[in-house]
Amino acid sequence: MEKGSFKFFYILTPLITTTYPIIRIYLFNIESIPVIHLLLALIITSLLVLILFIVSSLIYKNYIKGSFFTILFFITIHVFHYLSKYIFIPISMHFFNKTFYGIRVFRISYILLPLSLLFAVYYTVLLYKTKKINFFHIKIFLIPFFALYSVTLIQIGTNTYKKQQAIKQYKLENEPFRISLKKHALNLKRKINNKKLPDIYFIILDSYASDKHLLEMYNYNNSQFTQQLKNIGFTVINDGRSNYPYTMRSLPATLNMCYLPSHISPCPTNYMWKNNNTYAFFKSLGYEIINLGVDVYHSEKTNLQPKKSILLQQIKDFFYGWESFFHAVIQEHIILSVLFRNMVQRFLSTNIDEYFYKKSRSCIKTKLNSLQNLYKISNPKFVYAHFTCPHIPYVFDKEGKDLPVDTKLSEQEKYCHSLQFINKKIMDIFLTILNKSSRLPIIIVQGDHSPLFSHPNFHNLVKQTQNNSKLRNIVAQKQLDILNAVYLPKKNIVVPNDLTPVNNFRFLIKDYFETKIPILKNKFFGINKVYFNTKKPGYFELP
Repeated sequence: MEKGSFKFFYILTPLITTTYPIIRIYLFNIESIPVIHLLLALIITSLLVLILFIVSSLIYKNYIKGSFFTILFFITIHVFHYLSKYIFIPISMHFFNKTFYGIRVFRISYILLPLSLLFAVYYTVLLYKTKKINFFHIKIFLIPFFALYSVTLIQIGTNTYKKQQAIKQYKLENEPFRISLKKHALNLKRKINNKKLPDIYFIILDSYASDKHLLEMYNYNNSQFTQQLKNIGFTVINDGRSNYPYTMRSLPATLNMCYLPSHISPCPTNYMWKNNNTYAFFKSLGYEIINLGVDVYHSEKTNLQPKKSILLQQIKDFFYGWESFFHAVIQEHIILSVLFRNMVQRFLSTNIDEYFYKKSRSCIKTKLNSLQNLYKISNPKFVYAHFTCPHIPYVFDKEGKDLPVDTKLSEQEKYCHSLQFINKKIMDIFLTILNKSSRLPIIIVQGDHSPLFSHPNFHNLVKQTQNNSKLRNIVAQKQLDILNAVYLPKKNIVVPNDLTPVNNFRFLIKDYFETKIPILKNKFFGINKVYFNTKKPGYFELP
């Protein structure tokens, strides 16, 4: 084996080359990816690189060749992946009009994969025969990737600092409202007997559209379900509208009872979601907060579980969270993506998407079962239950049977199946809560945005809006069409027909709990980068 002062750089170079895409993904998702999950992704990838480096160095009996082979191996995988994703698959889909999982798409991948393997064999043999390779050849990769790595780490540090400053500014500006809410809660706590406090259920059905939207965009009449809601005492807002067209904006605004601070950049939406004003108010009033998770693949622990299982559940939650990041990594097409999706799924016909579909089904079923039984908890509780249904991925048909990844149904049909499934399940849960709860229940059920993003015709609609501001506003407003329904045990309270999510809890606190809190003027927003052909973040206000 070759000895020398540069051996450290022989392993450092392939590590930097192969882990760079991971930290790049983290840079653009710094708000939502925990550092521990980033480290786990880096460790797993580094171990794969280290194993390949050691094996190839032993075969070549040369550290430099081992390093060079490891770098070329992963570059080959990347080239195969990106050629397949951005050139061959789009061409196949265009000419053969097949879905991503269509057989003709894969035929081209099967041609490209052997070519990539032949290239790998070629440079393997070439490296074995050549003697003119030294540290200079390693530096060709080391210097540019080290520069990119350094710049990205600086950007991560800068963005982290900006995020912390944004949180600090938001907390400072939000503090007066938070203090006033807590004062109102403490005053109510002195007046109202704990036994008379109602249970509060806040249920998010992600991407659940209004009746009007469903009829217009999906040719589906959902009036039977909304009429059922009215029959059991719900007030359904006619032509309900969200204030924002995206979950990570809509729900922080709803739970904080305020519009997002557009003057703060970056907007600390993740912090606002986790540390929201609604939770603060009801905690101060003596409520127990029960969170049935927002993650697609698992639900957080509820206090239906025995205390002895809490530590085990926390460990499970960590790995479920890692699994979600692993899925995000696969979706973002970095090293692990190529290894697992392209090499395994396409070559061995192992469908990785189906695995995550199963996890999504399990998550939805777990949360539905938990929600069905929460009425048994005697203490006053605020329940936040977030279902990624009828949102993509569409994992159930209308009868509750598994919907396969490669179903022949259209996007509209899959959405309508998912909608009918959740309609049946959630109605059963409402009836259970209303009939069996020992406390009077308050229920708010709403979508957070419409499913227009996933509609097959969405991109065509956006293109038509480029030079037509009137049409742009119409399309942007369609992204806000949601179900918004409220059940109140006090029948003498009139729910305003123009109620929007940002005022849902303001209305509840003001009218049901008889507390002085102002109702905000309704405002609605569209996304800049969708309608203005720009990378500029943020939102524009709709008329």
